Amino acid sequence: MGNGTGNWQWSEQAVDRSKKHIELRFGDARVSAYEDWVPVAVVGPPKGSVFPVQWIIDVKTTENAQIIEAGRKELDFYLIELNEPDPWEYAIYHCNTAANMYSRIHWSYFTKGFSSRRLSSMVVRVVPPETAAMSDTGTIDVQSLARRIGDLLKNCDLPSSMKSEIDLERYVRPIVRSCVKEALQISDEELSDVVFSHGEIEAERAYWTKSKAYQNVVVYGCSNTSDIFIRLPNDESIYMEIKLSKKRGPGGSTLPGDIQRSIGQSLIASLRHPYVICFIVCEADLRNKPEDLREKLQSTLWERHRIALIVRHLS
Repeated sequence: MGNGTGNWQWSEQAVDRSKKHIELRFGDARVSAYEDWVPVAVVGPPKGSVFPVQWIIDVKTTENAQIIEAGRKELDFYLIELNEPDPWEYAIYHCNTAANMYSRIHWSYFTKGFSSRRLSSMVVRVVPPETAAMSDTGTIDVQSLARRIGDLLKNCDLPSSMKSEIDLERYVRPIVRSCVKEALQISDEELSDVVFSHGEIEAERAYWTKSKAYQNVVVYGCSNTSDIFIRLPNDESIYMEIKLSKKRGPGGSTLPGDIQRSIGQSLIASLRHPYVICFIVCEADLRNKPEDLREKLQSTLWERHRIALIVRHLS
């Protein structure tokens, strides 16, 4: 039995696997599939504040001691120690995270029993488009993915009807999602655990809230959060900062301050995330003076910090 400082605990008892439950298996997702992993335990919805847990693996065999210990630690951590308001809902959420897939203990949620669909995260691999049809393996080239997204943002049409940063984010989001989906060759459902944004429906907002644990960068006690966040396996990520600079009087704009703030936020983001895209769109025309150092700024940010700075004006 696992006991926590709060009211939640788990107890060894029977679990009806013909109804909704969570299954734990042990294995290495990098080299084997779900079917090859060792079944460890099943968890049922809590009865009051107690989760029923039924071991599938033989707990009396010394050969299974390492697996049992790993299972106990996972049960304690996700059901008790995290101290979530609703640990059952959080456990279901965890089933679809990258952290779940790259752990040795893998959680899978069965919505209507063992014969129903299994909901769980999966290994995703970036495959170059020219070889995607010929291979189901590959390595994740996050730099190429970041460059590809940057190229799309540099060349996409920008409608002049955008009036706020929310409008800009709504316009950029499907571009990013489509690019990532194609690169990783994953479904829309799997994409929800890879690309995060503020969202417009409750489910999207819930994913966004959970993603802050993986994306927030804390400095001087202040949390810095992206506008769009891409979370990839092996702790790889792309943090996106989006800004819409407004016109200010005849020939003026908020661009000077917006550039300073956005680059500052991007530098902070680079402390935790290997790639950052800083996308600034200006309502006013961009001025070009002979002594302009924009190209040096862009190359310096990329070469030293892997920050892709893209500044455009509305069409």
